[in-house]
Amino acid sequence: MKETLKNIVEYNDNKISKSFAFFIQFLIVLSVITFSLETLPDLKPQTKTILNSIEIFCVVVFTFEYLARVYVADRKLKFVFSFF
Repeated sequence: MKETLKNIVEYNDNKISKSFAFFIQFLIVLSVITFSLETLPDLKPQTKTILNSIEIFCVVVFTFEYLARVYVADRKLKFVFSFF
């Protein structure tokens, strides 16, 4: 299980890991766009709710991704305190 997860989150040598990397990159772009749109002054409350929901979803996915990367890291403390 741990090796399978490590192959998905750390390497891009198979279809699943490439899809995972693309999904994370897509969420990064989506998060930047929603953050930018939230700064517009005259947004409807419904639009603000949708943008907020998207941002919460992105943060939850990023949190799980980070925790998965910590879990599979060979040197956990080094990973946690690394620049990247």
